Amino acid sequence: MTAFFYMGLHGLLMIFLSIRVIRLRRKNRIGVGFGDHPGLTRAARVFGNHNEYAPIFLIFLYAIELNSAPLFLIHGLGITFTVGRISHALALTKSVSKSFGRTLGMSLTFLCLATESIYLLSHMKLH
Repeated sequence: MTAFFYMGLHGLLMIFLSIRVIRLRRKNRIGVGFGDHPGLTRAARVFGNHNEYAPIFLIFLYAIELNSAPLFLIHGLGITFTVGRISHALALTKSVSKSFGRTLGMSLTFLCLATESIYLLSHMKLH
């Protein structure tokens, strides 16, 4: 299953982003909340934003694979989504203001989710 590769990849990305939050919490001795620390707030939002979009993307990717989607489509979506999430994470890590990286990241994320949604709706089997 090709989707499993992207599930594993985004699981590792989730762990990486989580470790960044944990390190900032330990360094600044902040157990709960953000303690008015902008770097911690940003790191937590990068982690949170990834985890708000990745699960549904991965569920949809698995569903289209089960529905016999072509391999090029599965990899195309997986690569595009991963590039988008990394672009968004890097840009948000550097600044909370609007940037090309954040715009690119969200655009690629929405493109992938829309493509998956349309694929699933167009390949429904009504019995």
